[in-house]
Amino acid sequence: MLYRVTFDISFDNSIKTGSFSGFIVRGIVYNMLKRIDESLFRQVHDSKTIAPFSCTPLYTCEGRIMWYYVPKGAHSFQVILLDENLQHRFLLELQKNRSLWEIDYYGYRARIQTSSIEQINLSFSRENSCDYRQLHVKFLSPTFFRRQYPYIPQKYAKEYKIRLRKKPRSLVYPFPDPQLLFNNIVRIWEKYAPAKPGSLEKFRDWIDCGGLAVSEHRLKTVKVIEHKTTNKYQRGFIGYAKLTATENNSEMLRIAHILLKFAEVVGVGGCRTAGFGRIRVEVL
Repeated sequence: MLYRVTFDISFDNSIKTGSFSGFIVRGIVYNMLKRIDESLFRQVHDSKTIAPFSCTPLYTCEGRIMWYYVPKGAHSFQVILLDENLQHRFLLELQKNRSLWEIDYYGYRARIQTSSIEQINLSFSRENSCDYRQLHVKFLSPTFFRRQYPYIPQKYAKEYKIRLRKKPRSLVYPFPDPQLLFNNIVRIWEKYAPAKPGSLEKFRDWIDCGGLAVSEHRLKTVKVIEHKTTNKYQRGFIGYAKLTATENNSEMLRIAHILLKFAEVVGVGGCRTAGFGRIRVEVL
């Protein structure tokens, strides 16, 4: 069971930190968690596993993503809660503790005007058939993956008992490689989604064997500032990519579409908690 909380927030003054607005949202959420329960905050903040929540960046009233400059006034953002314990604690405190609605972000004061809670309906998991071979994925906010070098798919590493002389390095990979894209979504699904959309093991094998390929793209690599004073930043890409099936396998394409619709809700890739990896998918 997943929940999406939409916040309408009003800032007393413009924010000129130079940070991407997704990092501002993450800071606000961590601030709220710390005030709810210090141990809960530490558990979430220091976790080395798949993050139990996702955030969007700040949006204008017209629905546009705000990047670095946040003017005073009304804006909105969303928090997607994946973990049951986090859902229970966060939603309960949000409704009974109105002091959480007063925000102090590095001296910038803001207040939450309204909040709405929505239980996410994964009705797309009941999709039965498909008659398409292309998927159009638009990357609305910066997105990146981590890829090991040398990269060997788990299937082959296990089958041939491949051993490396040293531990692979993990590097930021700013491109929607289908293997990295879908393996990332599958990991989130397996940890937090209630039911399987089909055989994910077969789907992984299909992706590893080149079942989907990037046939067209228009992508731009961006450098996103987290802390201007410390020169801390992250790289990602925005734009669109078309994924084309290399064979007409309707069952695997059905699962691919379901996973991408799921990623529309929870995000994909690294830094989901800071508004990265927001996507929109269409079939062609």
